[in-house]
Amino acid sequence: MTSIQGLKKQARENMKGKCKTMGLVYLTYLGISLACSLLAYIYIGAILRYILIPPFVPGMKMCFLQFIRQKPTKPGDILQGIGHTSRAVGLYFVNDILIMLWSLLLLIPGFIKQYSYRMSFYVLGDHPEMTQAEAREESIRLMDGNKLRLLWLDLSFLGWIILGFLTCGILLFWVIPYTETAYALFYEELTIKKPRYGRRASMDNSENI
Repeated sequence: MTSIQGLKKQARENMKGKCKTMGLVYLTYLGISLACSLLAYIYIGAILRYILIPPFVPGMKMCFLQFIRQKPTKPGDILQGIGHTSRAVGLYFVNDILIMLWSLLLLIPGFIKQYSYRMSFYVLGDHPEMTQAEAREESIRLMDGNKLRLLWLDLSFLGWIILGFLTCGILLFWVIPYTETAYALFYEELTIKKPRYGRRASMDNSENI
């Protein structure tokens, strides 16, 4: 497996000369998310968030996967997730419910489950033929044994995130695309190391951290 610093270095190399494009991708997603959140607040409330925002999440994840795969990427590609609205909404909602239920036991199980499901929207975007349950199952499989590694990757960006807020959010238009590129590389590496069709017929229910 590539080291955390190695992944971040690959992400920076990918970003060279493409910061503006990927910054616009993030800005488009941010604008859509804020608009949807505002609509949810004004009208129905939080439940509307589970209908409006999820269709754009796999689209954004696919934008960064296209980017690291050297495919042409533009902000409008975020809309490609709309064709999978029902599955995206189901995945978003069920993931949140399951994490909440696990958190009722103790905070740690909920925290672990959150990391188990982190790749589910990448999977859904990458495999639109999957159901939301299959995408979540595949994320669990990919993250088995890799949760701590993703946690270290998250923590390694903490300084950049803080610096982004200290610049009134201006630096975040570089930091967030940088982090999303690193996460896309993380997912890509998992799919290579743990190919989908090489998995066991029945998954072991134990999830080692």
